[in-house]
Amino acid sequence: MKAIGSLLVLALVVLLGVLLGIAIILAWSLGIGWLLMQIVPLTWFESALLTMLASITMAYIGWRLLQLPPPLQTQFDENSLLFETPIPIKRFKESENDQRAEVWFRHEIANDLYWEFEETPGVSDTMGDTEMKELAVRITDMVVNLLKARNSKAQRVKITRTQFKQHMDKIGQRPYDDDILAAAARAVNQSLSFDERLANIVRDKRWDKTEINW
Repeated sequence: MKAIGSLLVLALVVLLGVLLGIAIILAWSLGIGWLLMQIVPLTWFESALLTMLASITMAYIGWRLLQLPPPLQTQFDENSLLFETPIPIKRFKESENDQRAEVWFRHEIANDLYWEFEETPGVSDTMGDTEMKELAVRITDMVVNLLKARNSKAQRVKITRTQFKQHMDKIGQRPYDDDILAAAARAVNQSLSFDERLANIVRDKRWDKTEINW
């Protein structure tokens, strides 16, 4: 009997809560409806009905928003916003405060070479990550030597596979495979074409100039 009595009490409380909610909505709708009727050409019933529908809609939207899971809590690390390149710029500095244009040039070209090697099946399939980085640095040395010796006054700055081979023959080194040289020439020429700052360093021979806009 006590259990039945408790259920009846609970049902009565729920019913009273529902009736109270309906009464509040009706009172709210009638009150706002009357105010709305003073502004727009609607009857009191139409204004109250419009207010009720709007209130129910807003209440439903609010309830749904409360059901959304909280956003994931992630630890914010300011340093994670810094773009880290595979080959750090300190690799090319002669001292901690070395700000020469050549340092930045080498850094950009070496990383572009590395990324190109990474995307070239004939290269990435036969080399590990460290090997590709070292290869990129060595080829960057060749690129800088070739471009420093450039006598052409042409506006377009570029490197060819033939130049790579001739340079390696000249220093008594066996030329790299064609896949490597083709990827290297492609990466360097794309960098020089898309970034005028790199090309201008070559054209104007600004290798030893101090660059402050890295």
